[in-house]
Amino acid sequence: MDTTIKAIDYSKDIVQGGDVVSGIERELERNIDMLIRELERAIKYRC
Repeated sequence: MDTTIKAIDYSKDIVQGGDVVSGIERELERNIDMLIRELERAIKYRC
């Protein structure tokens, strides 16, 4: 499973006047959720 956190180019959103902050928040939430799942799985297999 690929657990790398990917950087995103937000320059297009800025040019188009898109909501960059909510895009960053969504990406952070997704990455945090993925990290939590990985930690839970690691803890489960250690016990």
